[in-house]
Amino acid sequence: MTRGLHDKLFKLIFSAPKEAARLLTLALPPTLTALMDLSRLEPRPVDLIDEALGERLSDLRFAAPLLGSEAWVTLLIEHQSKPDPSLPLRLLRYTRGVWEQLRAQGARGLPLVVPVVVCHARRPWTANRALRDLYDAPAEALDALTPYLPSADPLLYDLTPRADEEIGGEAATRLTLLLLRHARDDDLWATLCAHRPLFEALIAERGLGVAAAVLRYVLEAGRCGPSDEARMVIRETMGEAAEDELFGYGDQLRQEGAAHARRLLFISLRAGPYAALPDWAWDRLNEAALDDLERWLVEAPDAESLRDLLAADSRSR
Repeated sequence: MTRGLHDKLFKLIFSAPKEAARLLTLALPPTLTALMDLSRLEPRPVDLIDEALGERLSDLRFAAPLLGSEAWVTLLIEHQSKPDPSLPLRLLRYTRGVWEQLRAQGARGLPLVVPVVVCHARRPWTANRALRDLYDAPAEALDALTPYLPSADPLLYDLTPRADEEIGGEAATRLTLLLLRHARDDDLWATLCAHRPLFEALIAERGLGVAAAVLRYVLEAGRCGPSDEARMVIRETMGEAAEDELFGYGDQLRQEGAAHARRLLFISLRAGPYAALPDWAWDRLNEAALDDLERWLVEAPDAESLRDLLAADSRSR
């Protein structure tokens, strides 16, 4: 499972200002949300580029006005599927990029920038959270110097240690956060079925196109196929045509996955002791299903012989 798969879902849902406002209401402390008019949240482009690193800055970027003021605050929303020890330094670069861009556009003072990180790693976040954690100095020196050192510490919304009932929000926001939290479960379809009312609300608010994208995420990220209950939920909420299209897409994914696994296995075998594969082995590989190909990739380094590896009954060994 790739980070890009999670990123795609995260950006699809939270690029909408309404959903981003719902997410920020969960992630920010009430003392901050009380200062902002999140109902007027506006998207901002994320095409800032650090030329030295060739890096796009931030996953999502929004701006909200401060209540009772003409000032606006920029909110950088970053998604993490695993801890990143260098995150505070990266966020400082993001913040600096926003400062420089807005000042070039005529900002009179230094614009307010708040980084927000949403994480769903395998374990609760224990990596560096503050720029202070990266400084190479004794703790007593840092205590004295901290008021004089730059900082761009993020607000961290860590989904991993939270129980499902502790994850708030509604419709697309809550369903997306729950799917991300359970992305590594054996049966991700079970999470979708358990929260069918959220899925139905997502369809009503965001339409069938977004709902189909959410289902494709579950199909690609999940470790097993949909249960009969999942198929019923899809059929009853989206119609038989949507069910047929989705699982046709699933068949295509499996075919593409088998082709990819087959290429990897060819490369692995020919790079090892089997540079010249016999015809029977080529036939066996070309006819194999994805499950067999993935299993052979794991077993290949320890196989005693090619025939032993590709034996029809190797599953029982």
